[in-house]
Amino acid sequence: MEKRKERRTSNIKIDLGKLMEYMLLRSIFVLLFVLLLIQGVFFILPEFRTQMNTALSLEGKPINSEELIALAGSISASPWAVINLKLLNYASLPEVEVLLDGKEVGNFIHDEVTINVKQGSIIAVRNMNQQRPVTIVINKKTPNILEPTEEVSVSGSGILFFKPVVIE
Repeated sequence: MEKRKERRTSNIKIDLGKLMEYMLLRSIFVLLFVLLLIQGVFFILPEFRTQMNTALSLEGKPINSEELIALAGSISASPWAVINLKLLNYASLPEVEVLLDGKEVGNFIHDEVTINVKQGSIIAVRNMNQQRPVTIVINKKTPNILEPTEEVSVSGSGILFFKPVVIE
């Protein structure tokens, strides 16, 4: 009788071990199948991909095309342009400074200075030497600048101003 009882418990232990192994393998295969299914859904439907990406959710939401067009329009509404100023009658006067909106952006170490301007910029030349009056002329400019025009000049000493920049 004891042998029969032992055999029955050993069969139950063997069956329980096989059952656990079977359940473990089955759960692994089901988990892999679900993972592949989710990956396939994300591949087919990219809008789910952006929802699940934590980096994108932390950084912000993607800009849709209407917002991008509006942003690009506002950037191109205030373009930058370039003006080249030339010092006449002198090869170099480093003490003569070029100011853009009140900030120094260059000087006449050479007889020409090129500056980037935008709509409404005020170009000034500071020459504090009363004994050397200077003449500065707009030598070149990009075609999108309406004011000041080429060949416009300022002369004298002190602070000399050009007309405010007008861009088309």
